Amino acid sequence: MALIYSATPHDTDELVALRQIINDNERAFSEIRTIYSVDQRRLCDEFDALMAAQQPTYPTPEHLQGLDMVAEMMRSGTEYGDHHGSLRQVDHEAGQALPRSVDFSSFACRISIRALAPYRSRFSQHAWAFTEDDIEGFRDELTKRSLGIASHWQHEDGVAFQVFNARV
Repeated sequence: MALIYSATPHDTDELVALRQIINDNERAFSEIRTIYSVDQRRLCDEFDALMAAQQPTYPTPEHLQGLDMVAEMMRSGTEYGDHHGSLRQVDHEAGQALPRSVDFSSFACRISIRALAPYRSRFSQHAWAFTEDDIEGFRDELTKRSLGIASHWQHEDGVAFQVFNARV
């Protein structure tokens, strides 16, 4: 609501009293809303800080397992994933499901590695993202598995690598 400022020649004592009550209630509600907003902001900031402290060290064991599986698929020439790297029904039926933190498209030779970071409390952004050191760690892990990297780019929740079999 809004405060009622207008006075008219038609005002009665009852209208003046009601206007005063409405305005007093609106001011009180506004003060409570301000207190609530400040407290809510503080709580959300505390929540976000605690959430950020939960960030794992990358690469995680799940990432490494997924990269091992992808390297084996690349070496054996196994077709996997759709154009986006999502699990296909045929992959699922063959028991070839990758961990949820790794997507792979054999058709595009693209690996997408996700941080699986939760969203922050008040923003539509993730609580954390891969750092340059994290990305370099993934590059090293791919190289250890004899996968060459043609290019890489970051996306909303991780990084994608265009890869090739570098084993000679």
